[in-house]
Amino acid sequence: MTPREKCGARDVALDALMQVDKANAWSDEALRRLIAQNRLDSRDAAFATRLCYGVMQNRMLLDYYIGCWCAQKPERLEPVIRGILRIGGYQILFMDKVPHRAAVNEAVEMTRRRGRPKAAGMVNAVLRRFVEHWMNMPDLPKGSTADYLSLRYSHPKWLVLRLLDLVGPDETQAFLRLDNDTVPTCIQVNPLRTTAEELERELRGAGVAVQPHPWLEGCLEITGTGDLRSMPAFREGRFLVQDAAARLAAMAAAAACPAAVTPTVKPPKAIVMIYADDLGYGDVGCYGAKGIPTPAIDKLAEQGCRFTDAYSTTSVCTPSRYALFTGEYPWRKEGTGILPGDAALIIDTKKPTLPKMLQSHGYKTYMIGKWHLGLGEKGKKIDWNKHISPSPNEIGFDESFIFAATGDRVPCVILENGNVRNLDPNDPIEVSYKHNFPGLPNGKDNKDQLKLMWSHGHNQAIINGIGRIGFMKGGKSALWKDEENADVITDKAIEYIQKSAKAKEPFFLMFATHDIHVPRCPEKRFVGKSQHGVRGDVTVELDDCVRRITEALQQAGLEKDALVIFSSDNGPVLDDGYRDFAVRDNATHSPAGPFRAGKYSILEGGSRIPFIVKWPGVIKPGTTSKALLNQMDLGASLEQLLAPGKANSFRDSENVMPALLGKSAKGRDYHVINSTGKALAIRHGKWKFIPAGVAIRDGINGASAKMSKSPEGGSLFDLEKDPKELDNVASQHPDICEQMKAKLEEIRQRPETKADQEDLLPLDD
Repeated sequence: MTPREKCGARDVALDALMQVDKANAWSDEALRRLIAQNRLDSRDAAFATRLCYGVMQNRMLLDYYIGCWCAQKPERLEPVIRGILRIGGYQILFMDKVPHRAAVNEAVEMTRRRGRPKAAGMVNAVLRRFVEHWMNMPDLPKGSTADYLSLRYSHPKWLVLRLLDLVGPDETQAFLRLDNDTVPTCIQVNPLRTTAEELERELRGAGVAVQPHPWLEGCLEITGTGDLRSMPAFREGRFLVQDAAARLAAMAAAAACPAAVTPTVKPPKAIVMIYADDLGYGDVGCYGAKGIPTPAIDKLAEQGCRFTDAYSTTSVCTPSRYALFTGEYPWRKEGTGILPGDAALIIDTKKPTLPKMLQSHGYKTYMIGKWHLGLGEKGKKIDWNKHISPSPNEIGFDESFIFAATGDRVPCVILENGNVRNLDPNDPIEVSYKHNFPGLPNGKDNKDQLKLMWSHGHNQAIINGIGRIGFMKGGKSALWKDEENADVITDKAIEYIQKSAKAKEPFFLMFATHDIHVPRCPEKRFVGKSQHGVRGDVTVELDDCVRRITEALQQAGLEKDALVIFSSDNGPVLDDGYRDFAVRDNATHSPAGPFRAGKYSILEGGSRIPFIVKWPGVIKPGTTSKALLNQMDLGASLEQLLAPGKANSFRDSENVMPALLGKSAKGRDYHVINSTGKALAIRHGKWKFIPAGVAIRDGINGASAKMSKSPEGGSLFDLEKDPKELDNVASQHPDICEQMKAKLEEIRQRPETKADQEDLLPLDD
C-alpha cells in the first residue's frame, strides 16, 4: 500500500491488525504509533482502538463466520482482505451504534483504497450475508466443550482445556466471557498538576467517556479511548495510566504489611539531589569529621534523616552515575568504566531513566554540574563547535548545564543544552586523547607553566595553569576557571530554582558538584578555612554550595515542599594525580570514617558514602537509619511514591521509600558492591562476601594503594564487629559463603524487564 497523507479510524485499525499478524508487533504499541502518525482525534482514536482490540478478541469466531460465506478459507485470503472482512464483521455483530450499511460501505471503499478493486464485490457479498443473518448466525460446529468454547470466545484450545480441568465448564465460560469484555482504563491523577474534577471536565469536553473510579480515590475510568499518551494532559504529566488491580494490590499489601509499602503522601513540588564527588563517609561533621566545618550539610542531617548503611553503586564516578540514572548495575553493560572526556554517551536513549520517569509524572528536569557519562553517538567523533547530541537532554533532562567529564580532563568547557558555552566560532575547539597539537605546551615538559604540580598522569594539556588528561586546542573564550566553577554551577542551580518557583512547576534538580574531585582549586574565600589543607577547603566550599541551594529553596517558598537528597558518587581519595599536599595535610582525619580504603576499592571505604534525606513534615528530623540502600534505588522508590503499585520500570533499583521516609528500618535485602570493571562483592545484613580472586585495593591513594586478591574460598566479613574488614571468617561460615555466592550469581543472571526494552515516554512520531 502506498503511504497516505492521513488515515481514518478504520484504516488505522486495519494497519495495526496487519502489523500484529505479519510482524508479531505489540498491538498497543502499533496502535499508539499509528494513531499518533495519523493525528486521530479522541473520538476516532477510541473507535480505532475498539475495532482493533475487538477484532483480536473475537478473531477465531469472525474467521469461522467469514468461512461460512466466502469461497476461500479465511487463512488463504490475502491478509489485507481478511483484515477488512474481520473489521466489517465485527462492526455488524458487536457494535450496535454503527449502522450496518456504513460498516459494509466503508469496508468496500477501504478495499478499493487498498488497491484491490476486484475484491470489492466479494467483500460486499460476504458482509451483506453478515447483515442478513446477524440476529441468527450459523450454529457453531458440534464438537467437544473445549472446541466450542475455544471457537466461541476465540481462546486457544490448550488454555480452555486447562481451565476446564481446574474450574469446570460454567466457570470456564464465565471467565472467557469476562476476558473478552471491554475493561475501562484506570488513570491516576497527578495532584501536583491538577485535580480529578478538573481533569474529568477537560476529558469530557474532548469527547472522552470518563467517570470517577467507583472505589479508587484520585482515579478516573476511561472507556473506549485510543492512545492516551497522545493526549495533552498526559504529555503535560497531569495523569498516568495505572491498572486498578495494581492499585488494589498495593492497598492490600499495605494493610497486611504497612512497613513494606510506600506510605501515601502528597508528592513534593521539588526534588533536589546534591551529588558530591569523591566525598568520603567521614568527610563531613555529621559523620564524625573534625577540623572541616560543614554546617549546611550537618543542618540537613539535623532536619532530616542520616543513613549509615548507604552505598554508591561503584567505587568510581562514571558507573555510579550510570546506575543512579538507569536503575541498573553498571557491570551489566560494557563500557561503563571511567570515561575520557570525548567518550560517546553510554546510556541508551530508549532506556528508562530516573529523569524520564519524573518527566512522565509532570516534573521539569534539570542537570547541572559534572556529567561524565559521555556525549554524542558511538563511533562518531564529537565536534565541539556544533550542537552535540545525544546529551543529558536525550535521556530525560529538559535542560542541562554540564562539565562533559571531570575537571582534570579536557575539554575544560561548560556545555549548556548540548552547546559549548561562550564559544567563539573563530576559535574552534579541537580535542585529542592521543596526541598534542603542534606548538602547544604540555605539563610534562613545561613544569614552569604550572601553578599546580602533577604527581602522576595529569601532565598533558595545560589549561588555567593546571596539567590535564588529554590535549586541547582553541576555545579560549569558553575555558572555565577552576576556582570559579563551584560558584558558576551554584548560581545556575539557584536560577533554575527561582525560575521553577515563579512558573509554579514541579521540578527535579540534579546538582552534581565537582568538589572535592581533583584538581582541587577552591575560590579564594575558602582557602585556609579547614584544618586539613586544600582537600578540607574544597569540602568547606561544597558545604557553601549546599547552604546557598537550601537557602534558595527557602526564599522561593519551597523548603517545606522539597525533598532534598545529599550524597556522593564514591569514597574518598587523597593523592589522585596532583601534588596538592592532601596526604600531608590529612593528618589524623579519617575520610572514610570507620571503614577501610577509599575510591577504586571494593572495601567499604570505596562505596560506603554519606546519604542524607530531608523532607519537612514527612521525614522526622534528627533521625538516623541503618537501612541498607543503594543510590540507584531512587528510581524505583520515587516511582512508587508517585504511582503506588506501579510495576517497577528499573532492572535493579528497589523500592526503599518506606526506609527513606523513616517509616521502616528495612531497606534492600542484598546489595552488589562493585569496584572497577566486574569485580563484585555482595552485602546481606551484617555480612559481606568477596568471592575468590577478586582484586582488593587497600589504601586511600590512587597510585600507591596495596593490591591483593581475595583468597581461595573467598572473604567473609562481619561488618558489625569488623567494619574495617580485617578478620576474614569465611572458613568459619562456609554455609553463609555458599549462600552469598549463589545469591550473587542469581542477581548476575537477572533478566531485563519489559520496561528496560521500551521507552517510558511517548515517541515523537
